[in-house]
Amino acid sequence: MNASDNVSSRYESSFISAGTPTVAFNRASLSKCIICMERDRTAFIMPCGHQYCMVCATHLESNSATCAFCRCKITGVGRLMF
Repeated sequence: MNASDNVSSRYESSFISAGTPTVAFNRASLSKCIICMERDRTAFIMPCGHQYCMVCATHLESNSATCAFCRCKITGVGRLMF
């Protein structure tokens, strides 16, 4: 056994698999705007369809002109109808 075998065997024996990560969401967190996390999602941006609150959506449209999630060029903001 050479020195590199010894190092790799020590590494493998100290490695612990964490398994598959899981994430739990509740319905309330899914309805909140992903930018401000305060207001409900009431608007969507075109053409990608990502949803934000109207305040954040209009702010994105007027300031950056790109979606905060996918960076596509915003062509308009629409109101979600429930």
